[in-house]
Amino acid sequence: MATESVEDEAALWIRVDSGDQPLVFDNMAGRGLRGTTPWTRCTIGVDVPAGAEWLNYGILLSGRGVARATDVRIDVVFHGHRRPLTLWRDDAGG
Repeated sequence: MATESVEDEAALWIRVDSGDQPLVFDNMAGRGLRGTTPWTRCTIGVDVPAGAEWLNYGILLSGRGVARATDVRIDVVFHGHRRPLTLWRDDAGG
């Protein structure tokens, strides 16, 4: 993530839902970026409960300024093995 002239704070957030019920929400409170920063690696780690149906993520910008994210990756750790979670692939013609 990188920021330009952020007055208050910019941070990543992730939310895990089941139906209309939020199960997990992390907005990186206290871990946000302020002011103007170079590209900075930000990481959120959450335990996703059974029954999760939706995973949402993005940037929270409080106040004015610009926040950018690139190279967003989501990994799943299952039985001690880390694997990338593919959210979108365009190699199947779609």
